[in-house]
Amino acid sequence: MPLPEILATINTHISFLEEFQHWQQRYAKSRPADKIFYAGIVGLGCAIGIPKMGRISPQINETSLQHAINWYFSLDNIRGANDRMVTFMDHMELPNIYRRQQDRLHTASDGQKFEVRTDSLNANYSFKYFGKGQGISTNTFIDERNLL
Repeated sequence: MPLPEILATINTHISFLEEFQHWQQRYAKSRPADKIFYAGIVGLGCAIGIPKMGRISPQINETSLQHAINWYFSLDNIRGANDRMVTFMDHMELPNIYRRQQDRLHTASDGQKFEVRTDSLNANYSFKYFGKGQGISTNTFIDERNLL
């Protein structure tokens, strides 16, 4: 099943694309089509990149994709969309099948370090982990229902 189709199905149930709001509401002309948002999510989430995603998507213009990512993809917007998905999944019955005890929730966490080769606001220098380069640290948390 294609990933954009999965995203479209999820969007029909929880409307997570509503979280992607333009940074400047006053100057926003018209909202891009949903398929542009799906291409942006896939391009960034799968590390394909925006230029390549624009080239391999026949119905999407690279300029409109770049515009949507610049003006609609903020950290707050992405977190809001993520929160909608996790909240929806939390109310489903299926993830609770994996719980050992209904009154307790077992969790796990992991930290990872990634080297960043381009300019980034979140990257820092650390000789111990990245030598003379920059990198970022991420911490992920997951529970026994497989919810991040």
